[in-house]
Amino acid sequence: MKNISKAVVLTLMLSSFSAQARGGHRGGNGGNSTASHFSTVARNVHMVWKDICENEKDPEGYCNYVKDFDGLLNKDSGKYVLVKGEKDPNKVKAYDGEIREAINYTDPNEIIVNEQAWIDMEGDPKVDSRSIRLVMHEYLTFIGLDGSDHYDSSTAIFGMLVRKGYDLKKLASSEGLPSPCSLSINGHSSSSIHNEFKKGLIKRGYLVKNSNEETRFKLNLISACADKTATNSCAVHAQITDTYTDSVSFDEMVIDTALLTKRAKLINKIAHSILEKVASRKCSNM
Repeated sequence: MKNISKAVVLTLMLSSFSAQARGGHRGGNGGNSTASHFSTVARNVHMVWKDICENEKDPEGYCNYVKDFDGLLNKDSGKYVLVKGEKDPNKVKAYDGEIREAINYTDPNEIIVNEQAWIDMEGDPKVDSRSIRLVMHEYLTFIGLDGSDHYDSSTAIFGMLVRKGYDLKKLASSEGLPSPCSLSINGHSSSSIHNEFKKGLIKRGYLVKNSNEETRFKLNLISACADKTATNSCAVHAQITDTYTDSVSFDEMVIDTALLTKRAKLINKIAHSILEKVASRKCSNM
C-alpha cells in the first residue's frame, strides 16, 4: 500500500489556498455626519482596547480605565458624552481663545467637533493617526487621563495600538469594526469538518457567522484525503487571519494515517487536534 506524500498534500493545499484578508479604507463624511464619524472612531478604538485587556492582559493597556470609557459611550450612563459637529470654526475655541479641532464641556458632557478642521484633516497623509489621537484625547479628558494640551495617555494608548499592528485605517474609518470575536469559515472542506470546527470554535468563545458576513477573523479551512483500501490518510490545513491587523494569527496543518479507520473518524480526530491549539477568547458586552 502506498503512503500519502506529505509534500504532495502540502502542494495540493497551497495551490488552492489563499489567505482571506479584509480590505479596508477610511470612509469619508458622505452619508455620515462629522459627529457620527467621530463617535465611530471612539467605538472602534474602545472595542480594540477592551479586547486587548480581556484577551491579552496587557500591562500597558490602561485596563483599569476601560470601564470608565464604557460609560462615556453608553447612552444609559450618567457619564455619556454627546458629540456634536460645528460648522462655524469660531464657535470651537478653547480657553485661550484659539480655534481648535475639537473642544469639550461637562454638565452635560459634550464634545464639539470643528467640522471644517475634520474635513481638512482628510488631506493629511497622517489623517488616520491624527483623527484617532484627537478622538481619544477628547474622550480621555472626561476620565482625567488627558487634559487641556496634555496628551500623555492618548499618546500612550495610540502607541500601544501601533506596536500591536492594528490597522489604523480601519480604526479611523466611518464604519464600525466587526465584533472582536466574530469569525467566518471559508475554504474547501467537507460539511462534517466544517461543522466540527464551528462547534469547537463556539466553545472557545468565537461568534461564528456566515462566510459572506463581515467578521474580524477569517478561517480558511482545507481538507484532503488519499484514496486507499484499508488505510486512510487525511490532512487538514487551518489558517486564521485577523482583519484588525491584516495578519495571520494561526496556521496549522496536520496529516495523519490510520489503518482500518473510517475517513470521517480520522478527519474529525485531526480537526480536534488542531482546535486544541486555537486560543479561547473572551468578548463580554461587545
